[in-house]
Amino acid sequence: MSIKGLKDKVSIGRKWLVGEEITISSIAKFQNTSYGEVVVFDATTDTGDELVFTGAKAIVELMHVADRKDFPVRVRLIERLSQNKRTYQDIEDVEEE
Repeated sequence: MSIKGLKDKVSIGRKWLVGEEITISSIAKFQNTSYGEVVVFDATTDTGDELVFTGAKAIVELMHVADRKDFPVRVRLIERLSQNKRTYQDIEDVEEE
């Protein structure tokens, strides 16, 4: 294996940004990082197919119960305001036009 191959194998991709819409094809993996657990998606974005991750607790927990048949799905990363006035990240469906 090459170093590039090794880096690709352990990569968690790039961070999913608030407001960004992606099509999740599948869950690539769950990964523990120094910042906590993240979920890594095989996704299609505006720039093509790539790995995209998020550590948002609400999303990570939801994806732990997701099944292979739940994908593909088109979603947007959003921020919500909790009852105690804290912001947190969540996902919502994107309506097809």
